[in-house]
Amino acid sequence: MFDEDGEVYGIFVEALDYSEQIAYQNQLEESLREKETLLAEIHHRVKNNLAIVTSMMELQAMDSKNSALRESLKVARQRIHTIANIHELLYGADSLSHLNFGKNVKQLVQNIDDVYNEDDEISVTVDTDSISLNINQAIPCALLVNEVVTNAFKHAFRHQEKAGIDIKVREDGDKVVVMIKDNGIGISDDIMDETTSSIGITLIKLLGQQLKGEIKYDNKNGTEFRLAFTKAEVKGIGSNLI
Repeated sequence: MFDEDGEVYGIFVEALDYSEQIAYQNQLEESLREKETLLAEIHHRVKNNLAIVTSMMELQAMDSKNSALRESLKVARQRIHTIANIHELLYGADSLSHLNFGKNVKQLVQNIDDVYNEDDEISVTVDTDSISLNINQAIPCALLVNEVVTNAFKHAFRHQEKAGIDIKVREDGDKVVVMIKDNGIGISDDIMDETTSSIGITLIKLLGQQLKGEIKYDNKNGTEFRLAFTKAEVKGIGSNLI
């Protein structure tokens, strides 16, 4: 403080004690770290538990002489493995509720390719954007991609010399667009008809409804599948087909 002549005649000091606030903030940050560690461990355990389930199903398939049952178990194992792969990605990701869906699709298609394309007779290309997707949209979308790609491997080709499957995933504004095209024999026009009873087709319909997405099929020079849905922060845990 200065007098009329500009000389200092006093000093005024004002102080605020933020010790409690800082201690509380540190406590919150430590609690958040503990919860993130716990959630990461949950994702890891879910992945491991699903791996145990698929191993048990594989043992059951090996013990069965029923070829239809073995094939059904094979398809079911792939579906479970699709979900496990998402939890594995989340365990190693910075976010525990979002993942790079493009990376997920690449791993998913590689897994399917390993199962159904042992002789590399079918050429597979995957072209994806880096898309951050909420887990509650990532799981049903990954399951849907699994069904379509698996169906293409199993049913699309009848001794084509250059069989191929192309998968593209794009982010268009607030929408995610998934396109899967093969150069196979095509599908019947009524494949998505309400009377279709195939488990795979039923799953595709239910998963599309869960995503509130639009599904289209095209039969030109093979089969082209297109799914478009709006990105959203869906609350809850995982996929719900009910």
